[in-house]
Amino acid sequence: AGEAICVGVLRAGPKTRWMMRRAQRCDDMGFEHAFGFRAMSEDQYAPPFVRACLVASSATSGVGQDMLRLAIGEECDRARIVHESWFLARDPGKELGRRYQASLESGVWTLRATDAIRKATGKSVGFFEPASASGSLVCSCSASAAPGVVRTWALDGCAGETSTRELCVRGLSAADVVRWSNAIDEVI
Repeated sequence: AGEAICVGVLRAGPKTRWMMRRAQRCDDMGFEHAFGFRAMSEDQYAPPFVRACLVASSATSGVGQDMLRLAIGEECDRARIVHESWFLARDPGKELGRRYQASLESGVWTLRATDAIRKATGKSVGFFEPASASGSLVCSCSASAAPGVVRTWALDGCAGETSTRELCVRGLSAADVVRWSNAIDEVI
């Protein structure tokens, strides 16, 4: 919980005034204490959406396909974005959907379906994909190539006869963001 904030009122007919300040009570200078609350501290804030991007990779696939990697959050700002998607940062509990946990392992983001979304850390972030999401489909693909298996991300499914779809998620469209904004207890 953050610092205490109070709200006081000075009732003066048409010149009635309100004041708000950082204090337990607002009942001085003629004001009457109306109510108080605790502000949200910075470490309590959780963004309502998770930003995920497909970014160009310097690696080549060896199977005639551009290599893309997954980037999450601020990492999208430092990369050459090919595609951007948004997801709900938490399960609003109002609709069927899937929960995912993205983890940063050896400098690469990996994505796994999960039963529960864990609290975000610098190396892990969870998100929720509503079953009714209507944004772009983004897939994790693997393909056999010498000397082993190559993994990349693709928009709208995996291309090529040797590609295998490992996992796909559908981001939120602009209409989805508007529709879900009421479920996240914030003004956007």
